[in-house]
Amino acid sequence: MPSGLVSRAKTRRTVAARTPLGRSIVVGTVGDASSTAAVRVAHLLAARDGGEVRAIAAVAPFPHAAVTSFSITPPPLMDEENRRATLASVARQLRELGATEASARAVMGWPSEAVVTAANERNASLIVVGLGHHRAIDRLLGHETAVSIARHATVPVLAVTARCTALPERVLVGIDFTESSRRAAELAARLIQPAGEIVLAHVPPFAAFQRKGGGESWVDVYMTGAEDRLEEERAMLAERTGRRVRALLANGEPGEQLLKLARKMCCDTIAVGAHAQGFVDRVLLGSIATRVLRAASCSVLVAPRWR
Repeated sequence: MPSGLVSRAKTRRTVAARTPLGRSIVVGTVGDASSTAAVRVAHLLAARDGGEVRAIAAVAPFPHAAVTSFSITPPPLMDEENRRATLASVARQLRELGATEASARAVMGWPSEAVVTAANERNASLIVVGLGHHRAIDRLLGHETAVSIARHATVPVLAVTARCTALPERVLVGIDFTESSRRAAELAARLIQPAGEIVLAHVPPFAAFQRKGGGESWVDVYMTGAEDRLEEERAMLAERTGRRVRALLANGEPGEQLLKLARKMCCDTIAVGAHAQGFVDRVLLGSIATRVLRAASCSVLVAPRWR
C-alpha cells in the first residue's frame, strides 16, 4: 500500500479509537418488546458519553405486484398506514423509556438496509439492535437482521438480548491477532462499565490440538508463539485502556469455544471482529461472527473490518 494511504488509514484508526462509542448511535427497533433492550442500552451509552440516539424503524413495503381486485385498501395507502402505525409504536416505546420521541424515524424498506443507511448518513459511532434467534428458513430468506447488519455495516454493531438492562461488566473477546480482532478488544474496553473486565481468548485456527511437550511438534511451536503474543496483546490493551484484562487459550472450533467460554465465565457480551469472506464461505461455512450472533445467549459486539 502506498505510504500516503497507509498514513491516512492509521489516522482514521487513531481518530476512531478516540471517538466516544456513544457519540452518535443508530438503534434499530420496531417498537416491540424484543427491541426495547436495544433502545434502553443505546440511551444508557449515549447518556454516559454525552451523545445522541436516532431510532430507526423500517417497515417492509407491501408487495404491490401481488395486488388483486379484491384488495380493499390501495397498496400505497397500506404502506403509509403501516409506517405511521410503526412510528407511533416506536414513539410510545421511547416515552416509556423516558427518551425523546423526536429521535424516532420510520421508513419504508428492509430493516438491515435502512439501519445501515441511516448509520452511514449520520456518521454513526455505533449501531445497536436486538438479538433474536431465527429458524433455519430465515437464514435462507435473509431475515436475520442482526447478522445482515453486521455483515454490511462500516461501524461497530452491538446486538443485545431482550434481558439486557445495563452496559456490560465482563466481555469475552475472540482474538486472532488480526486488526479486526484488536479493534473488537478496543471497542470492548470502551463499552464496558468502569470496573468491568475484558477476557482475551485465542482459539487456534485448527479444530483441535494436542501438545506433545518439549517444543518438538509444530503445535508446540505455534502454541508457544501464541501464548507470547496473547500476553503482549493483554499487556498493551491494559496499558492503553486502563481496564482489567486477562487472557487464555482454548481448544476447539473457534465459534463454539467462544460461546462455551462466555457461558462458563458468565460473560454478558462476546466481542468479535468481522472478516472479509467470499460468497461460498458465507453460504457454506459462515463466519465466527455469524455463528456467535446466531447462537449466543448474551449480547454480541461486532467490530467492522477496515475499508
